[in-house]
Amino acid sequence: MAKVDEFKMFAGCTIGNRIPFIEASSRKVFEKLGIKTSDAAFACCPDPVGFRAIDHTSWLAMGARNLVLAEAEGKDIISLCNGCFQTLKLVNSELNNNDHEKEKINEILGKIGKKFVGSINVKHFVEVLHDYGPEKIKEFVTHDFSGVKIACHTGCHYNRPSEIIQTDDPMEPKKLRELVAATGATPVEYEEEF
Repeated sequence: MAKVDEFKMFAGCTIGNRIPFIEASSRKVFEKLGIKTSDAAFACCPDPVGFRAIDHTSWLAMGARNLVLAEAEGKDIISLCNGCFQTLKLVNSELNNNDHEKEKINEILGKIGKKFVGSINVKHFVEVLHDYGPEKIKEFVTHDFSGVKIACHTGCHYNRPSEIIQTDDPMEPKKLRELVAATGATPVEYEEEF
């Protein structure tokens, strides 16, 4: 597998265009924690729902191209967007576990001089931060969030399908809640949380 001392950051199209503060704050957090990232030369995952349903082969080929570009540098991908994370994780899994699809996609990628090997991982930024360690993150907190209550929402693409993605407990995800608690804030439970 790839080196984990530096990640290829995949912000995706939605983050940069609709919610750029997510990317800006993520970069600041990674820098503060010493998590090295470099920008990916790709931004379209593509969409894990609509595009995948319309043309599965093109969806696989586009996702595989992104993975191949990160493979060329030997870096795992860190995704800020749940949809991109799900697409890239599912494409990686499908091609690593289905030789027929992998051969078909490599034939398509061959037209642009690329080949999917399957040598990297795709990680969600919550997963990377949690792997870094909530206890270690506490050391970097500069503002007191004691008394602040935060409702966490991981989103449906963060951990589904859980038999492939396996990022967190699919019935009661805890990693984001633990990261929020590391800031001193209190994660609150609410009816639609899971």
